[in-house]
Amino acid sequence: MGCKDCKNDKKLKVFTMKHMKNFLTFFYQNLKSGFKQVSFDEYHNRQAICRGCMFFNHEQVRCNDCGCYIKTKAKFKTEECPQGFWRK
Repeated sequence: MGCKDCKNDKKLKVFTMKHMKNFLTFFYQNLKSGFKQVSFDEYHNRQAICRGCMFFNHEQVRCNDCGCYIKTKAKFKTEECPQGFWRK
C-alpha cells in the first residue's frame, strides 16, 4: 500500500533541475533551427547506440544522464549525446 506522500516523492525526483534545463535548451535550439530532423537511418543508428549505453533506462526509454526521451531526442539535428556517442 504505502503512503500518498511516499509515492509523490518518487514522481518528483524524476524531474531534476538538470533535466528541466536540458529540456528548455532542447526546445529553444530546435525552435531556432525550425525543428530540422535527421534521416531515417541516422535516427535508428542513434537509437541503437543509446540502447547499448550504460546510461540508457530501458523501462522509461530515456537517458539517465541528460534525462531526455530517446525517441524524441534522436530525431533532431540540433541534438547530441551527452557522452559524445553521437553528434549533431
